[in-house]
Amino acid sequence: MLDGNCGFRAVTVGLRFDENMRLYVQQQQLLDEMDTHRDAYRSIFENIQEDMYNLLYNSINWQQVQAAPFQYWMQMPYTGILIAQRFGMIVQLINIKRSQTYFPLWRSAKCEAINPHQVVSFVYVHNNHFFNIKFEGDYPIPSVTLDRAYASQTTTIYAIGALKPLKLHIEPYESGFEPKLSGSSFYAL
Repeated sequence: MLDGNCGFRAVTVGLRFDENMRLYVQQQQLLDEMDTHRDAYRSIFENIQEDMYNLLYNSINWQQVQAAPFQYWMQMPYTGILIAQRFGMIVQLINIKRSQTYFPLWRSAKCEAINPHQVVSFVYVHNNHFFNIKFEGDYPIPSVTLDRAYASQTTTIYAIGALKPLKLHIEPYESGFEPKLSGSSFYAL
């Protein structure tokens, strides 16, 4: 269903919620994450683009059941960063233009329990649609996002520590590996 809400539905399914729980993930999880750490996220996002905190907050705060206008679509990489932090998971975005992996930015109770195999992955296709995908077995992971605009020394040390066991999965991807979806199961929304 191409209605502009597919990004948040893909994330919701990847988090193992029913796709109809999209508003719960948006309203009670991601917005709460932004509210709880407002100063940190404002500093991070607005260092990248002016007024990005407010633009992102408004895009997540879409509460309608109908088709979402473009400004309410899931905004990447920013939403990927929020998901990784809020749920203490590794988040992967697969895209023909630029695939990326996001780790939590700082330690929290949820991040302390992070498991290197606890990953939520989704694909962005045709510049207008997200769907959840679940990779199975060993597979390379996209480049890790450690953009200097938001990576503090603590964040960098934490992410690098989390990356050590994943190094063998990252190197093939960075050497030009082309991901093939045929060997993976996926759930299209």
